[in-house]
Amino acid sequence: MRYYDLVQDKKLKKAAEVLGFHQIFSHDDLRTVSSDRYQEILKNVRKGTVIIDPLNERKTLLDPVLAKKIAHKNAGVALTLQSVAEREGLRRAGWIHSMILTVRICKKYGAEVIIVSNAPGPAGLKNPRMLEAFGHTLGLTRPQAKWACSHAWEKVLKG
Repeated sequence: MRYYDLVQDKKLKKAAEVLGFHQIFSHDDLRTVSSDRYQEILKNVRKGTVIIDPLNERKTLLDPVLAKKIAHKNAGVALTLQSVAEREGLRRAGWIHSMILTVRICKKYGAEVIIVSNAPGPAGLKNPRMLEAFGHTLGLTRPQAKWACSHAWEKVLKG
């Protein structure tokens, strides 16, 4: 099984290989959209696009229209472990709740969910099994969580 991850700094490649990733990407390598504004996300969805954390503190920004467009364009929704680590207390709980709602909408409308670390440094890197466990916590089944760390990347990158 080939595992992939998205990180903030390409210099983490060697550390990621030690953890068991076959390939890592930085934001410069991919067509990414990272915004908390619905209209901006809707406008920038194209084939092979990775939408990073399409949510804000109170709710998910995904609705049926956007989820169907993401599924139709073979784009992916990346949920990051780093965004959870940056928050504390009730803000973290609200963020996780928004992620769970995002996963439910993606599953319902066929949009690809991708689980990534989005690590800023070596301490933020997590092994593939931890990312799978995070996906399972968000409401994916074990096979879906494994898919979200491996095959979902391949499908999105092919466009």
